[in-house]
Amino acid sequence: MKIEFTGFVKKYKNILSMINNFLQRRKWARLFLLSIAIAALVFLLLKYLDLVAFLGDRISQEGVRLDYIKGFLWAIFLGLTISIWPVRSQDKKAIVWIWAVKCFVMLFLMLFYEHHYETDAFGYFHQAGIKLTSWKAMFIGEVRPNIPVTIITKLHHFSFLNSFHATKVSFGMIGLLAIYIFYRGVVVFLRQEKPVLLYIFAFFPSILFWSSVIGKDPIVLFGVAVYCYGVIKWIRTGRLSSLIVMWLGIGIGVFIRSWLGLILGLPIFLVTFKAIKKKLVSKIVVSLLLIVTILFSVNKVMMTFGFKSFNELTRIANQRFVGFNRGGSMVEVESPIAKPEKVNLTVSEGNTGDNSNIRQARYSSFKDMIIFLPKGIFTVLFRPLPGDVKNAFGFLAGLEGAFLLILFVFAVKSLRWHKLLDPVVVWAILLVGIWASLYAFISYNLGTICRYRLQILPVFLGLLLYLAYGGDTQAILKDRRRR
Repeated sequence: MKIEFTGFVKKYKNILSMINNFLQRRKWARLFLLSIAIAALVFLLLKYLDLVAFLGDRISQEGVRLDYIKGFLWAIFLGLTISIWPVRSQDKKAIVWIWAVKCFVMLFLMLFYEHHYETDAFGYFHQAGIKLTSWKAMFIGEVRPNIPVTIITKLHHFSFLNSFHATKVSFGMIGLLAIYIFYRGVVVFLRQEKPVLLYIFAFFPSILFWSSVIGKDPIVLFGVAVYCYGVIKWIRTGRLSSLIVMWLGIGIGVFIRSWLGLILGLPIFLVTFKAIKKKLVSKIVVSLLLIVTILFSVNKVMMTFGFKSFNELTRIANQRFVGFNRGGSMVEVESPIAKPEKVNLTVSEGNTGDNSNIRQARYSSFKDMIIFLPKGIFTVLFRPLPGDVKNAFGFLAGLEGAFLLILFVFAVKSLRWHKLLDPVVVWAILLVGIWASLYAFISYNLGTICRYRLQILPVFLGLLLYLAYGGDTQAILKDRRRR
């Protein structure tokens, strides 16, 4: 048998050698084969662009094929700029690979998602192309959170990059920057390079997908990443310069989601006095500034939702249920406490699906909200689980939710209590807990949950990995005491 196989290999090599000799002696044959290859490539490219045009039927653009080509070329250009980024050369290689995968998701896989679902991305791009309205008008009322998205989409529309796919690539680059900045914060925390963590954060399905869409999500992720880097640097080194980075991140988050000031400010406020090796005066000043930030955020939230006291929390919770009751990509989850009923309301924010037959949750008291809170927290952190949503995207999201739940169980089982002495770990737990507690009341819409979880997912994933597999923190704590 071995002799027969060896003979076949020799015969195959002889045939290749004859073909090679023939091509070397006859130039016309080489040109002929090259022409066939080019013609086949062009044919396949045209067929692929036909597929792109078919899948992009929701895009408000006449030439979807040209739109896609612009996006492809813009992705290549942005990828080439990575070579001049002021980062470690070893990281550049990883970033290039991550960018290549993100481009594959944005310019291929996402085509099928966009064909199937009517997303906010189409609305942003369409509105940017209607007319260049007054910049001042964009800062009024409910439009304010969309300003960064509006600016980016309008800059694209009024340039040679007036392309839906090129705009999407730009938002994808913002998402890539966010992930890398968060990774640098992890390096500061661990005090060592762990490139595998960069790949884990970048390729985690929800992070990879939702950080690559046209919308507020990549920008919010960027703000949270900048905030996390500043906080970790502040806790680890106590340098006041890191506070500028931290407040920059909070500012970006608050500008888009006003309640993020409370979510991001409260955890670091609670650990400042215990965690930071600084003079008492510095701690007091930082704490006062954080209090101002939190109060500003709370005031903005109260203005946004129109309530004057915390006694109206049940009304706001019911209102949020209506806003997120329906979803375009996932399904809603019934509240075990609320009594749904039909109401005649117009839903605006957060509702991407069918507005007919809307139901409103009725929390009769603050006690009902407290009873529902544990289930809501579980839902926003881990669901959908397998079987919750019966479509392809729901199945993939369910696998991710199951992975997070299993990792959480393993992290709890492997927990060593000395890890909880690390102030960064305490801050991360508080951050995830406060975020989940506030977002628990939009847990009816699993599609919205998957998208909003991006805000905190790198922190949550990193925390679980550290508690499950992280090294001993006692050496770090001893080092901090010596300093």
